[in-house]
Amino acid sequence: MALEAGRGKGSIKKSRSIFADLIVAIDRAAEVQSLGNQAERMRLEKLKKEADDYRGYWEDAIGREISLLLEVYELKQQLRKLTGANVVPLRSP
Repeated sequence: MALEAGRGKGSIKKSRSIFADLIVAIDRAAEVQSLGNQAERMRLEKLKKEADDYRGYWEDAIGREISLLLEVYELKQQLRKLTGANVVPLRSP
């Protein structure tokens, strides 16, 4: 507490009445700082959860796309077998 007030270590003691106002002010500042830190921690946790949610959405989308690509590949193979010809790609060069 003394170091925060710019005093030497151990110079501000609760037993010394001259420092009572200073001690109260330091305690209030510590509470305000603690509340600010708590709010920041809560905000950070919320943002981390959102990031995890979006990562899950992204992974689900990638999984669907891979599944659809596999299905397209299998259908092209079936079509090739049925027609006996090469399948024209969907994308033009």
